[in-house]
Amino acid sequence: PGLYSAGRMVSTDDVDRVGLEACIAMLEADGGFGFRLVHEDRTAAISALLAARGHRLDWWDTFVGSADDALGVSKRIVAQGPPQGLSHIDLSTNPSEACLERVQAFLAENGLAPFSRSTLAGKTVNGRTLALVDEQGDLVATSFAYMPHNSFSPFHTYAWGGLAAVSPTHRGKSLGIYINACAAVTAFEQLGATVCYEQVAATNIPSRRMVEACGLTLHPYLKSGLASTGTEKFTR
Repeated sequence: PGLYSAGRMVSTDDVDRVGLEACIAMLEADGGFGFRLVHEDRTAAISALLAARGHRLDWWDTFVGSADDALGVSKRIVAQGPPQGLSHIDLSTNPSEACLERVQAFLAENGLAPFSRSTLAGKTVNGRTLALVDEQGDLVATSFAYMPHNSFSPFHTYAWGGLAAVSPTHRGKSLGIYINACAAVTAFEQLGATVCYEQVAATNIPSRRMVEACGLTLHPYLKSGLASTGTEKFTR
């Protein structure tokens, strides 16, 4: 209760239930710890305590969309299909280790800390990886959706969308919007989500426009954060 898998690390969606000191202990043991869907009234106090212990904590805004709002918008985007010359690869049924390693490398090359191969394959979580390749078979875009929250959580029907990355040579073609919409549609239609949410930094204007184009809107007070014991930001 109060914990969930954030793909890269153990995290909490209910700080009070877990206890902040217990969260810090897990952070110090693992080197990283996540906080999701935290009321903004709590973020300053959490940040201050972690900073006093010498730890870094970065917060992201949370964008949310219900099936009533975001599914229809995203389905219309997906119905247009990918740009000419690009095609989907099937990662839904027992993808190879080599293919998953390609996705991990692609994410890292584009500034995103990748998830484990078992997570990307949907083996440890109820999730799906989406990917597009060009005519040469090279990856050009990825995204991911999964159901992170357990049955104890008030967010247990919420899906997380993210890992949206586009190759530099294919940017400027609305490809991020397309692959992100694919993740949203997957969350609602295959994973059974009632709400899809994504985390975006306040300064990341292109990503904010991307998720808004898929029918998600900025939540008025929920924030999500990643803490680390180092000084570097864990992921963008």
